[in-house]
Amino acid sequence: EMRKLQDAWIDLKNKITIGGGAQVVLKSFQQKIDAEIEKLRWSHAVGTTMKGIGPSYAGEALRIGFTIKELLTMSDRLIQGRIRVIAGLFPWLSVQDMLMEILQEKRNLEDWIHMSIISIDFDDMDIYTAHADGKSILVEQSQSFLLGKEAGAYPNCTSSDTSINGMLSYMNLPYSVAPVVIGTAKAIMSKVWAGYFPTKMWHEDKYIEF
Repeated sequence: EMRKLQDAWIDLKNKITIGGGAQVVLKSFQQKIDAEIEKLRWSHAVGTTMKGIGPSYAGEALRIGFTIKELLTMSDRLIQGRIRVIAGLFPWLSVQDMLMEILQEKRNLEDWIHMSIISIDFDDMDIYTAHADGKSILVEQSQSFLLGKEAGAYPNCTSSDTSINGMLSYMNLPYSVAPVVIGTAKAIMSKVWAGYFPTKMWHEDKYIEF
């Protein structure tokens, strides 16, 4: 995305901050697991986009993922040790591919930091500090509440908590913030991949289930 903006002659210097706790999503790790799970489900696939988001949340909970902060501070030896743990759990993943990709991501981050294209909020406190200073914060959050993993549509759901409380938690803000919420609603008439989609619509005299 940053490269596309640069190609459009948009100056990104000193404009982008990435949270240190953000998980790094790898094609050789999370995306491969995502695709394999959908393949094993076959006709009962839940319709994931296979971008590796669900396995990224799972890896975070299992403490086998990589955060931005870790990527920039861990030694190569520690990175290799983490990858060996991942390969022990998923022996069909390529250790070499994971190692090459994560070292490339590390170099990319270091280059972008050096060029002042991005900065890293190592303590994940920038947003909290802005709130404490009385600044207004605009947050864009996609997905509806009923598609959140806690809201009852499981397993046909997204992999995060899409509620307002979930947003505040992810942003490191206290629940006392009492945000102003501007919401939009739409009826989804299609979905990615296959599988059951628990959204129903009435259209004139015809009952439709998608």
